[in-house]
Amino acid sequence: MRKIRIALVSLDWIRSKDPLTNLGHASILSTLQKYNSHQVTFLNNHRYSVKNCLDVDGFSENVVKNLVVDEPDLVAFGVYIWNELHTQLILKKFRKRMKQVDHVSIGFAGKGSGEGKIMIDYLRKPLILLGGPQISYAPINTLENYYPDADLFIRGYAEKAFSQVVETLSTPNTLEEVSMRSSQYPITHQNCFLRSISTSLNTSMVSNAPTALLHKIKGLHQRGHPDLGLQAAVDMTSLPSPFLPIEPLENNSNSQSNSVNSPVIPLNNRSFIRWETQRGCPFKCTFCQHRDSYTDRQPLSTPRTLSEIQAITASSVNDIAVLDPTFNSGPNYLSTLDNLIKYKYKGKLSLQTRFEMIKPQFIEKCSVLVNEINTNIQLEFGVQSIIKQESLIIQRMNNLKSVKENSLLLNKHNIKFEISLIYGLPFQTIESFKESIKFVKELGAERVVAWPLMLLRGTELEKRKDELGLREEVLSSVNLDSELPKERISEGIPHVVESPSFTKDDWKEMMRIAHELT
Repeated sequence: MRKIRIALVSLDWIRSKDPLTNLGHASILSTLQKYNSHQVTFLNNHRYSVKNCLDVDGFSENVVKNLVVDEPDLVAFGVYIWNELHTQLILKKFRKRMKQVDHVSIGFAGKGSGEGKIMIDYLRKPLILLGGPQISYAPINTLENYYPDADLFIRGYAEKAFSQVVETLSTPNTLEEVSMRSSQYPITHQNCFLRSISTSLNTSMVSNAPTALLHKIKGLHQRGHPDLGLQAAVDMTSLPSPFLPIEPLENNSNSQSNSVNSPVIPLNNRSFIRWETQRGCPFKCTFCQHRDSYTDRQPLSTPRTLSEIQAITASSVNDIAVLDPTFNSGPNYLSTLDNLIKYKYKGKLSLQTRFEMIKPQFIEKCSVLVNEINTNIQLEFGVQSIIKQESLIIQRMNNLKSVKENSLLLNKHNIKFEISLIYGLPFQTIESFKESIKFVKELGAERVVAWPLMLLRGTELEKRKDELGLREEVLSSVNLDSELPKERISEGIPHVVESPSFTKDDWKEMMRIAHELT
């Protein structure tokens, strides 16, 4: 078995109360610690915030310098819309730096003449692996053009696929396995995984090429192989918790000791966490990347969720933002609320929900938390628009009668809720935006917010932007009018600022209106 060196890079939009490690990154790290600890000789977790990063060039140079020090065999990045620019620059600089050290050295080994063997020592640029929404939702056969400096790409939930990559790279293939593939995909210095490995000349280009079998991993696309566009899946019940101690799985005779690893996100001395109980969303909103290919919600195991609740209520955590795309659409959300009641969680609990999916049991359990346990529940409803033409194009139709009725119920039970809208939608005007605001303000929400439309990669709106006449612009707060709310601008991210139904000046006016809501 060959042990490998890994560098994980997390480039996040970290807000003031966020943990330094985001939950997706932490879940991958936890999975590696549980299932691959015996295959990894070095694992470095690089975490950076790209929020308010004005010097992208200097920032990327610093990241590259840190990666070079690691001397990794595998470097992995999570790519999101907010770090696309940073990732591209880092990859370009890192590849350039690695080319400067690529070399092949030839020497001899053996006790005497006639017994020596020619040895080759390869030092090649590390494999670069990318995952995250920008990768998951990229159209088929576009990844290599988007990211010319990357080698491997994971679409979908990356924990299992990433673990399989590490397992494959750490396990030398047999000569027969690689030879069978080499006729279709010739093994070269560019696609072999070789780093400081000494082997005999006649088998070096074969027996040390585990990348020849990487394309077998579901959801993984390997440069130079057909892009099948498959999404990686994961058994949610098998994922270790990043909030709990992690015991490596003893599944190999050469395994290191079973010492328990500390939680990736320790709960001690922490007041705020982002948490998940399930993944997937049953809706098909055309602006949203939560368009998973799974027909059912995928819950985390009930024992894990229960253990996390026990750990949370025993810690200093008093503010939880649940990341489930639609909390009240899953199979186990009522049992989650039951356990929060049982262990008397008294802090703030933010839940993303849907008005039309509110059931009497949901109201009842939320009411117990609020009125008996003294939990500060904040339900977040994404109404987005009440205008029929706008709602149809984004496939987010709201039953306005149900919205009104459920708002009355929530107010009756003292359950706080927030409503969000979007401006910059197709067919939207200043007047239609004001009409949506007027309707939701009358529902008794504690807070109404509005966000600018961004065309996320792979969404239906992004695919139809030319057809719909949506014009994007990468905005910088320094270039906007001084009276505009600069904190609402995400630097480096394209916003829809013009369409056939509104001008850029109209968009600026909607932005001012949105700012006044808060």
